[in-house]
Amino acid sequence: MVSRHTVRVPKLPRPLDGVRIGHVSDLHLYDGIHRTARHALAALERERPDLVVLTGDQWDSRRGRQALPD
Repeated sequence: MVSRHTVRVPKLPRPLDGVRIGHVSDLHLYDGIHRTARHALAALERERPDLVVLTGDQWDSRRGRQALPD
């Protein structure tokens, strides 16, 4: 799901005006990149944000991180 929000920041430096931020949270990767994560990555690719922020739990265990390609 993609939701878009406009955030007004008083006195924001001009070079940052219009910067688009993509936010993905709690992917909970475990056995590589699962279908839900692939959908999130595809949405990021379509939206083409200037900056991507990953928050929450990205992996369920060290094994999940090891399953991802380098």
